[in-house]
Amino acid sequence: MCTSIFVTSKTKQHYLARTMDFVFPLEATPIFIPRGYVWKSLSGEEHTSQYAFIGSGSAAEAKYLLADGINEKGVSIAELYFSGEARYQDELIKDKINLAPHEFITWLLGDIASITDLRHKINDICLQNIPNKMINTTVPLHYIVSDVSGESIVLESDNSEGILKIKENSLGVMANSPELEWHLKNARNYLGLDNHAMLSREVDQFDLLPTGLSSGTFGLPGGFTSSERFIRAVYLRHVMLWEGDEAEVVNQIIHLLDNVSVPKGAVKNNQGECDYSQYKAVFNNNELIYYHQPYSTHVISKIDLKQLVDNKEVKVYNVLKINEFSEIE
Repeated sequence: MCTSIFVTSKTKQHYLARTMDFVFPLEATPIFIPRGYVWKSLSGEEHTSQYAFIGSGSAAEAKYLLADGINEKGVSIAELYFSGEARYQDELIKDKINLAPHEFITWLLGDIASITDLRHKINDICLQNIPNKMINTTVPLHYIVSDVSGESIVLESDNSEGILKIKENSLGVMANSPELEWHLKNARNYLGLDNHAMLSREVDQFDLLPTGLSSGTFGLPGGFTSSERFIRAVYLRHVMLWEGDEAEVVNQIIHLLDNVSVPKGAVKNNQGECDYSQYKAVFNNNELIYYHQPYSTHVISKIDLKQLVDNKEVKVYNVLKINEFSEIE
């Protein structure tokens, strides 16, 4: 369970943001990866990153794994669970870049300079049915990607060949299964949603009056299923104000993500474990700024990638995880 949005502010700054919802404790933290970073895929192939990048992730399998991130070219990406839909290859394909699904973000951030660049290289990628050793399963994933041009796309391998397809994402929202096309069709069921109050009507000489200013949102789904979170995110992205300075826009994005975040205890699996929003992340593609907020605090950590791009070493950050309260008199 995860939700991601892409928004453009009135000042033409482009932001990708996401909630990371999961049962397994990821202990995700900001990680900076430098240019020239050498890593080996579980397919056996070795890679060297051209670009520096930063994102949320953890150390595993003798390398760093990111669930989202932004690189020095302003390309940002987030992966979300795609249960029952993702299709992968069972055998390595010659002359292709063979990757486990959870390795794709590391490759993209290290090698892709724009969505145009990605369009030229996407057919070189072959995602393999290779398990993530942290959870002992091949992770079913799809991806949302954006860049400094203001374009946002979705990548899904929901075909029998297991080939990643680029899908246009004009609504700027992504959640989990089903595939993007299903969510876009489902959005047609909510054309009546509005941030203005409904108009009064006379029915059989009786005046029906709206119940309040929020009457236009009647029917907005409130559950935590993928389809419900998708619709809430689309509605809010459309009606919220994306104006003001950087702090105001990021604050608005966090408020939107709060509306699709899953609190502990609201959703459990069959073993009684909580699936909840372990962190939120926001990326400013233009200014190369990364924001991270763990579940345990309302404090938002900010890291400027521009100040790090010439660093030669990996850097793992420790973010504040305890709420601090200001006392007033």
